[in-house]
Amino acid sequence: LEFDRLREAWAALQRQFSGKRPRAFDNNPKYIVAMTDIATRLVAADLMLKSGRTDAARESLEAIRGALYDLRKSAGVTVLAEITVDGAADGAQAKAIARRIATSPLVKTALFGHDANWGRVLMAAGSAPYNGGYAEIDEGRATLAYNGTVVYERGTPTGVEPDVSGPSCTIALELGLGAGSASYLTSDLSLDYVRINGDYRS
Repeated sequence: LEFDRLREAWAALQRQFSGKRPRAFDNNPKYIVAMTDIATRLVAADLMLKSGRTDAARESLEAIRGALYDLRKSAGVTVLAEITVDGAADGAQAKAIARRIATSPLVKTALFGHDANWGRVLMAAGSAPYNGGYAEIDEGRATLAYNGTVVYERGTPTGVEPDVSGPSCTIALELGLGAGSASYLTSDLSLDYVRINGDYRS
């Protein structure tokens, strides 16, 4: 499951940068090396898992996470976050919710400020477009955790402040509605990211 989510995050990253991308990536050796390294390691990790070499596969997954972070950092990113949504009504709605959280400017700026702002995450989840309306979510059933620390449990804030001071974090949302799950890789919205992408005209 961990590998599948990382592979899905990588696919999302490829889609994001397959078309127009920040000039910081143009002819950038770090970008080219990172893209090649990640693709190679994903194949290797897949083979390791199929052959039962779980420890080696786990080491490869950690290396992939590091390469993904290096790739984002070259465009002014300071925090990399993995969004996971479980327990959604179905897979399609899980993807819609994960994507909405990952692309929310308020969630991304909270990441830049190293703020475990559960309210912004739930607000984004509740406004995820789906099938002409919004994806299903029941705040009374939802549980949200940052880096494994639960900050919101079945409709009630826990009052616990997780450590999100590092360059990466996980945001896990359990909806308690069904079997749908999805993940999305995102980053913060930093001052350098705005500067890099605002310093040129396309």
